[in-house]
Amino acid sequence: MSPIRRQNVRKRGRKAQIGLFYLFWCSWEQRKLGDIVDFLDGQRKPLKESERTKGKYPYYGASGIIDYISDYLFDENLVLLSEDGANIIDRNYPVCFIATGQYWVNNHAHVLKVKTGIIDKFICESLERLDYTKFNTGTAQPKLNQDICQKIVITIPNEDEQKYISEFLDRINNIITLHQQEPFLYANSVNGGVELCLQ
Repeated sequence: MSPIRRQNVRKRGRKAQIGLFYLFWCSWEQRKLGDIVDFLDGQRKPLKESERTKGKYPYYGASGIIDYISDYLFDENLVLLSEDGANIIDRNYPVCFIATGQYWVNNHAHVLKVKTGIIDKFICESLERLDYTKFNTGTAQPKLNQDICQKIVITIPNEDEQKYISEFLDRINNIITLHQQEPFLYANSVNGGVELCLQ
């Protein structure tokens, strides 16, 4: 093949790639959070520590599981988004996570149920990556009220792309977690057990 012919092929290839990339991104759309999830905040219930009976069910707060109790409120996979606390701005812990199985949620986390065609992991990853400074309505401490959360704009592709991206990010997160552990711990089989040692 002549140099000119190869150059033309390369040019067409770049155009084709750019065209696919353009179409891929054009298939995304901006949606308000309130249009793609249902807020189940009315079903959550706070419990004082003195009111909790120890058990096997996770008790969720603003930044994850804070206790295990003897009863549950929810029995499905739902997205939890922190409602208040310094972590909304400081971001030392996740502000958005997925609760699975049977569990209880107090009034410090919004409870979101994704609608048909929406992947919960994709929404969770999207919300986790937002800067919430501009959404903060708190004075004494940071707060995300439901009215503001309903209006948060999320850019989303079709369901298949959401699933693909979610699975890809899961793999990346798993790799990051493994690499973070490597400098500190290694496993050594000793007498049929596993000994964790400092590297």
